[in-house]
Amino acid sequence: MDLEFKLKFCICVSSNEFSSNCILRCRINTNSERILDIIDTDIMFQFKRIVRSDLIITSIDIESSLGIISLFFMNKEELTNFRKWLGIDNQFNLDKINALIKESFEIQLYQNEKIGFDSKIYLKDQIKILMDRFNPIDCYGPFTTVCQASGFGKSKACFSLVDEGFYVVYCCLRPELSSGYPNRSCLADFLLSNSTEDMT
Repeated sequence: MDLEFKLKFCICVSSNEFSSNCILRCRINTNSERILDIIDTDIMFQFKRIVRSDLIITSIDIESSLGIISLFFMNKEELTNFRKWLGIDNQFNLDKINALIKESFEIQLYQNEKIGFDSKIYLKDQIKILMDRFNPIDCYGPFTTVCQASGFGKSKACFSLVDEGFYVVYCCLRPELSSGYPNRSCLADFLLSNSTEDMT
């Protein structure tokens, strides 16, 4: 039985194809493969795996026979039903994944023996270089960003700066409904507001 979902838009990253206000049709073929197509377009592909899913902005990125496809659903319920059709919303699996994420965040960082790279030493050295270069005339303030894909240990590496003599004040600003770890910090609402209230 075919299922259909209305999308805000669909983006085929590899070919730069874009469709808005379109219909996603889902079916399983005789080889038990999940086949998806955007009705009234030439976009048809086989589902391979989930790359990223975000219930806040109701989008999902999937790896397919056409490369990465980004699908933006009309609402959270539609995305949830699509995830269920894909078979990835098994609660046991979600609980297991969340437990693994939490465990990986709490374990000790280890240096990669093959490349001899210690992330906290590298961060410490880079921060000191940036602070030495800081000039209030040229810069808004003494801050920077740490950019990398999800799950690479950015937060853990920043936490570990405590071991290098830094004062670390951590605050997670992720959305309240996010399933990510660590959880949203209790100070997040205050920091994201326009309040002039004294924090003390």
